[in-house]
Amino acid sequence: MQTEAPLRDISLVAPATHSTIDSAFVAREVEAHYHVSGRVTAELLYRGVNDVYIIKDDNGRRAMRIWRAGTRSIAGVMQELDYLDFLDSHGVPLSKSIPTRTGDRYIAVNALEGVRPAVLYTWAPGVKFGDALDVEVAERIGGKFAEMHLISKDYKPAQDVPDDPIASLRENLPSFLLWVEDRPDDVRDYVKLTETLAERLNTLDGMDLPRGMCHQDMHPSNVHLSSDGTITFLDFDGCSIGYWLHDVKNFIFGSAFYGFDAIYGAAFERGYLRIRPYTADEVESQELFLLNKAFRLLGGAARGSNSRGRDLLRLQNLDWFARYIKPRARSLGLL
Repeated sequence: MQTEAPLRDISLVAPATHSTIDSAFVAREVEAHYHVSGRVTAELLYRGVNDVYIIKDDNGRRAMRIWRAGTRSIAGVMQELDYLDFLDSHGVPLSKSIPTRTGDRYIAVNALEGVRPAVLYTWAPGVKFGDALDVEVAERIGGKFAEMHLISKDYKPAQDVPDDPIASLRENLPSFLLWVEDRPDDVRDYVKLTETLAERLNTLDGMDLPRGMCHQDMHPSNVHLSSDGTITFLDFDGCSIGYWLHDVKNFIFGSAFYGFDAIYGAAFERGYLRIRPYTADEVESQELFLLNKAFRLLGGAARGSNSRGRDLLRLQNLDWFARYIKPRARSLGLL
């Protein structure tokens, strides 16, 4: 019987894909690099695609996001921070980044798995919209979101880090198939859908589908509502040039994914359309964008499961995704 732990051989330390940075270390880094007042504390808020910490000092709360190593290039981080500055200068209500004392936009955390960029943000007041559902507020959020798109109409990022949905579909597939390997119908359908959806997305360039800078992950948890009715957008991590319709349908899908009544997604879209009506091609493409969002989310989660596990499936299982994806794919002639 083994009675003692084996001696530690540092040459055989296991590699990591997603370490958890100690909160006390994060607090020391904030204190070392940022303007603070009094004692600084850090608390891990959640661990997900990236990790977010609540930072507190005598001035109140802020939030620090620490990206996973290798998931977002420095150019991608700077693309987000530049866009936040642009939106803030145009009065868009958002959680904005805070520079270090020396004016740097981010700091680097040297973790076990590699260098992880970290950015400090202003705290988004109030609660997630998903925790304070209200039809009238959903309409206001949709209107503000449309205004953000129109403000961004001519915005060109200095460091354009493009989002390639077609490449993502194909890159996600091998990991995706591991998730559904015991579901032969899903294997058959999702292999086919990867190709047919990619082919359909390739035809969009010739259509009247407005494009511009997009949030790329707007859903009911990425907008906060304060007690005085203030709306604050947050989590622009994936922002890039894309189809505005995708941005809108992301919120519609997100409402369904979180299990909320469809009236809230409909109200969001109604508020949006009062400010920016859809083109005829956007009207015809709505189901395609809902399908693409769901299929790409599931595939991307599978691809990232070496770092995160199957955490997405705690919220909605594979049966739910099949019911959401396959009828849409069949109605569009993709299955």
